[in-house]
Amino acid sequence: VLEAAWRAVQACSPGAILLPDSRLGRSVAARIAVRMDADLVVSCALLKARDGVVQLARPYLSGKAFAQLEGDRSRPAVVTVASGALS
Repeated sequence: VLEAAWRAVQACSPGAILLPDSRLGRSVAARIAVRMDADLVVSCALLKARDGVVQLARPYLSGKAFAQLEGDRSRPAVVTVASGALS
């Protein structure tokens, strides 16, 4: 799975890669982020891109609070997305 995902990344050089927030998804995401020298965000519950700024949120404290992260698109990002986060 990792090698297939890596070949796809190399073929299209994306600015962001979204993977499911599962054991396999987190494992592949971490390895791809290292290979790309990219930022890694796991368990993302909110994802928005607006005016060149990417906004992410991920739960912490057992889901009682959310960490909100922002970044520009100058570096690629690898993100695992929680089920239902993009619906």
